[in-house]
Amino acid sequence: MSKAQKPQTASRFRIPWLPGQHPKAGKDNTYPFRATTDNGVMSLADIIGTTAANQVEASNQLTFHSVGDTGRGSHTPQQDTAEAMARDVDPKKHATSPAFLFHLGDVIYGDGKENLYDDEFYRPYAAYPNKIIAIPGNHDGDVGVTVDTTSLKAFEDNFCSPIGTEPPLAKTFSNEMVHQPGVYWMLETKLLNLIGLYSNAAEDFGTLGDANVGTQQLEWLAQTLSNIATQRKGKTRKTRKALIIGMHHPPYARGLSDKGYGHGSSDAMRQQMDTAFDKAGVWPDLVLSGHAHSYQRYERVKGLNGGNKKIPYIVAGTGGYAIQPAPSGIGTTEGDTTYKNGSPPKGLMQAGQPNTGYGYLTITVTQTNIKVVFVIVQGNHRQPFETINTPLK
Repeated sequence: MSKAQKPQTASRFRIPWLPGQHPKAGKDNTYPFRATTDNGVMSLADIIGTTAANQVEASNQLTFHSVGDTGRGSHTPQQDTAEAMARDVDPKKHATSPAFLFHLGDVIYGDGKENLYDDEFYRPYAAYPNKIIAIPGNHDGDVGVTVDTTSLKAFEDNFCSPIGTEPPLAKTFSNEMVHQPGVYWMLETKLLNLIGLYSNAAEDFGTLGDANVGTQQLEWLAQTLSNIATQRKGKTRKTRKALIIGMHHPPYARGLSDKGYGHGSSDAMRQQMDTAFDKAGVWPDLVLSGHAHSYQRYERVKGLNGGNKKIPYIVAGTGGYAIQPAPSGIGTTEGDTTYKNGSPPKGLMQAGQPNTGYGYLTITVTQTNIKVVFVIVQGNHRQPFETINTPLK
């Protein structure tokens, strides 16, 4: 070292340490995201292949799993839930078995998301044979100061890789991933239009778009609903498709209370959705979400076309991460919406039963009905908690 050079002070760690280890940029920050590609539309064949898609659609029913808030790892309730879902799939009757899993967000929790897909996604789902499609949750989109500096990068690398490629970890685990067109999309099948929306990265409340993150998703939703309205013209109930919409942040939560434990309703986001539904003249038959780590079911009654349409809004953030008691106040009504049911009851959330309340949804769509079953999982045991039938009118 020359006399002119000053000794360099070595840092203590290879990865810079900051108070809070790898702090987040802000728990209620939201971030721009790229627009979906190819009109954001996928077919069932894009997910399960042409032959299997033809066999499923020939059965005149479509069954799939749905759950959110997993990201825990192997040998945890996440893996218990994944293996319970796997037992629903009968290879000899695959056409009438669940065809895929629709993940409602928060696939990954923690810092360094790209590396966490190994332990929090691929390993726990090693025994689950179906393809998985997903929307991101707030933890998938949050940004860190020292790691995870680009919002949604790990999610897009694993769920939105270009056709003809596979994510490196998917290759490691011999998995074939779906090549989603983006973080928001529509799956169009013979019986169903399934729309997945990204409600961004804030911890408390969701948004589908604003001046900060852009409005491309809201514009896409308006156009997609308009297209559905056009397709429905002149069709009877027996020929129109069901419409299910999912997003991570719940439009309704916390038992319709503005105070109390757990995540609350995303009122402004729900108004964004309602505006789009009203403008197109198309309302969903079922709305799914996660974020709150419990099962909650709400029923909204909308006066439409001279009659009343009952729309279930279901929260299913029960896929394996930090279960919480369901809100109290079952039976509470606010405006056109009633809190109908929830699980697990607070009385079961005690030290002796730390795994009570995890589970998943099994959804079956026919030409005339949507059946939703919430299945509770505890270790190797599974049993239905409740079954909801929504006639398609």
